[in-house]
Parts: sequence; structure tokens; C-alpha cells
Amino acid sequence: MPTIDSNSINILDFVVNQGHGVKDLAELGLETLPHQYIQPPQEHFNTTHEEENKDSIPVIDMSNSDDPNVAKAICDAAQKWGFFSDSKSWSADSCS
Repeated sequence: MPTIDSNSINILDFVVNQGHGVKDLAELGLETLPHQYIQPPQEHFNTTHEEENKDSIPVIDMSNSDDPNVAKAICDAAQKWGFFSDSKSWSADSCS
């Protein structure tokens, strides 16, 4: 594998353009974490205040999908979490 400076734009090329993953990046033995992998301080989890970290995966009742509140809940979950859980159980039978 090539030698890569952790502050270099080569990180983007190595991971994205050349198709190496984070595992390959870790195996390079970099001495510092590339800035692309460091969250800004305002996005760090606050581990000292347990009450503030009681977020859980959003659960959305999809039974009334025409409800604008459902659409808003889906958008909010997608922005904050990237996914959500449907509170109703679905099976392959419900799709036929």
C-alpha cells in the first residue's frame, strides 16, 4: 500500500477514488487521525450528562402514512439518524 500523509488530500483519493475502506486506512499506521474523520466539537456526544444522551432510535407509526406529522417525523429521523423503526410489524404477506 502507498504511504499517505494524514493531512493530505490523498486521503480522499485513497478512500474514495481508489476504493480503499477505513480498514485499509487504519492499516497504513497513520500517527494522527485524518481531519475528515474527526467530528466537530458541537457534534460530540456529551458522556458526562446521561440525561441529555437518552436519545433512541426514532419509532414511527406508519399506519397513517398520509398524516403530515408522519412525513415530518420521517424527515426528522432521516436528518438526525439516517433511519427509523416502524412501530408496526410488517411481513411478506402484507405486501401481496
